[in-house]
Amino acid sequence: MSDPSEFKSLDTPPERKHVITIKIQADDWKHALAALDEAAERLTHGPNIFTIGGSPDFSYVVVDHANPAVSHGVYIRQLEAWLDQCNPQEPQDVPRS
Repeated sequence: MSDPSEFKSLDTPPERKHVITIKIQADDWKHALAALDEAAERLTHGPNIFTIGGSPDFSYVVVDHANPAVSHGVYIRQLEAWLDQCNPQEPQDVPRS
C-alpha cells in the first residue's frame, strides 16, 4: 500500500477525502439549475454515492469517490509537496542580522 501522504504526479493535484463529480446536461439554463438542485438533494443520502437521474428536459450523473486514507492533514501535506514541485523556487539568500 502506498503512503497516503504522497501525491500521484505533477499532472494530478492531490485529492481530498471526498471528490464529488456531477455531470449535468439540459435543454436550457432553467433546467440545468433544476438538475443541479435535484442532484444536490441526492447527495444528502450519504457519501459513496453513484446516482443517475433526470427528466425529459435534463439528466445528471453524481459520483462521490472516497479516499478513506486522506485526512485533512494528509491532504495539506500532499498539496504543499505538489505546489513545491509545480512551482520550484530558487534558493534565496536570507540576510542575517
